[in-house]
Amino acid sequence: MGTDTNVERAAGGDEQDPSTAEPDVRNLSKADLYELDLSGADLSGANLSVARLDGCDLSGALLTQADLSGAILAGANLTGADLSGANLNWADLARANLTDANLSDANMEMTITIGTRFNNTTMPDGSTR
Repeated sequence: MGTDTNVERAAGGDEQDPSTAEPDVRNLSKADLYELDLSGADLSGANLSVARLDGCDLSGALLTQADLSGAILAGANLTGADLSGANLNWADLARANLTDANLSDANMEMTITIGTRFNNTTMPDGSTR
C-alpha cells in the first residue's frame, strides 16, 4: 500500500467519492496511523495532535509546522524527517529514530525521549546531537 493510499485511508478517503472530493490530510487529529508507511509524505502544517503514529515509517517526511502535541510516535522511524517548527509538546518519542532529522525551532516541552536515537539530529536550539 503506497504512502498516498495510507494517508487517504487515514483521512477517511475510503468514504468519499474520489471524483468529487479530496481527503483533508491536514487534519488527522486523533487518527490511528499505527505502523503505516508514510515515508516521504508531505504533512507540513498538518494537525496530528493526539494521533497514534507508533511504529510508523516517517523517514524523509515533511512535518514542518505540524501539530504533533500529545501524539504517540514511540518506535517511529523519523530518519531524515523535517520537523522544523513542529509542536511536539507532550509527544511520546520513546525509542524513535531521529537520525539526521531536523528539529530546529520545534517545541518539545514535556516530550518523552526515553531511548530515542539522536544521531546527527538538528535540535530545537540549532545544535547538533
